[in-house]
Amino acid sequence: MSVVEQLRLALGYEFQRPDLVAEALSHSSWAHEQGLRSNERLEFLGDSMLNAAATALIWDRFPSASEGSLTRLRAKIVSGSSLSTFAAARGIGDLLQVGKGEERQGGRARPRLLEDVMEALIGAIYLEAGFDEVRARITDWFGDKLSALDDEVEPQAERWKDPVTRLQEYAQAHWKLLPDYEEVERAGPAHQPCYGYQVSVRGHLLGEGRAPRKKVARRRAAEEALERLQRPLSIAVDGPASSGKGTVARGVAAALGYAWIDTGAMYRSVALVARRHGIAWDDPVRLGRAAQGLHLQLIPDAAGLRILVDGEDVTEAIRTPEIGKGASEVSRFGAVRDALLALQRRLGEQGGVVMDGRDIGTVVLPDADLKIYLDASLEARATRRHAEQLAKGAQQHLDEVREAIAARDAQDMGREVAPLRAAEDAVVLDTTDLTVEQAIHRVHELALSILDKRTLLP
Repeated sequence: MSVVEQLRLALGYEFQRPDLVAEALSHSSWAHEQGLRSNERLEFLGDSMLNAAATALIWDRFPSASEGSLTRLRAKIVSGSSLSTFAAARGIGDLLQVGKGEERQGGRARPRLLEDVMEALIGAIYLEAGFDEVRARITDWFGDKLSALDDEVEPQAERWKDPVTRLQEYAQAHWKLLPDYEEVERAGPAHQPCYGYQVSVRGHLLGEGRAPRKKVARRRAAEEALERLQRPLSIAVDGPASSGKGTVARGVAAALGYAWIDTGAMYRSVALVARRHGIAWDDPVRLGRAAQGLHLQLIPDAAGLRILVDGEDVTEAIRTPEIGKGASEVSRFGAVRDALLALQRRLGEQGGVVMDGRDIGTVVLPDADLKIYLDASLEARATRRHAEQLAKGAQQHLDEVREAIAARDAQDMGREVAPLRAAEDAVVLDTTDLTVEQAIHRVHELALSILDKRTLLP
């Protein structure tokens, strides 16, 4: 599949000029080695167009916002982390041309490079199709962030207050107390001072800020406090085969308005690629290379996630029993897990994510706000898997399904690298006698409880 087609699937835009695509994907380290033009000029243009498009969107959406509020809202939509996370999920880094030194240092996965290549691609879109298309792409890519801004603070008129005022009103509403600001640092010469402030409530530290002016330092401390209090959760969902983790994770993500990340699909994709290229599932060296070179895209749609490998939609191909067994085989090896770990952590580190797998709470997101371990009896899990296979036209006998799941359990729990187990601080939920809706409801309630507890002081 051509690069232009892969970008069409990832970005929802079909480039007409291959020369612009080549330039946008040429990092300076590679361009210098090849004596070609790098993407730096397109990056400059794209950064300007990105900010202009985001500004236009929030200008129309929030007509009562002040200048300072508009600036903060725009930053939430088009921050570097938003761009790099989006690029990582869509596999843009795999298309980026980087120099040999940058390649050895893992440059394709570096957030800054991913941010830069996205800006360069935006610049290319502007040159081809104009500002309206850039605005349409930004709306499509970050529409969820725009929608989330609508619900940040109610009523709407309250959104435009400065952080110090917002924190004061938050503290009064939840604790009937006022925040205390304390100057804890004063550094630098008299003509260029730097002040450090901490904000707390009843001795409980909420945030810190530093700036050349006291007012700005206090504002930054209030901003950090509000970020801590209002940051969306990262939720880890682990469990054995057919325990319901994927279905529950997707349902909870939908209920909270979060992103759903199915890490099992990543290992299945490695197994599928290995099978197609004649790589044995017990060859850790070649599997590690395959995982490192995997061009994987996770694209949300109405059904959940579409999985693309090298531009091909493999959503159904990776769900066969054979590839499921292969996923268990390849996930035993550290080289494979290490290759996928950076991407998984990058997708989860910003919060607002429900990620399911077999080592999310123990390895991938050890600091997740909520860790869930779903379990169910072997018989219940086998019955579920058998029903799924019958619905797809498979004729495997229930006993065979039961044996396959038991074998998968033994392999997952007994592997040396990141074995399947409940994290020490995980909530263990037995879904044997629960409906899908009941399981989703229980996890959703736990998440809401954590959000509510942020308003409680020790």
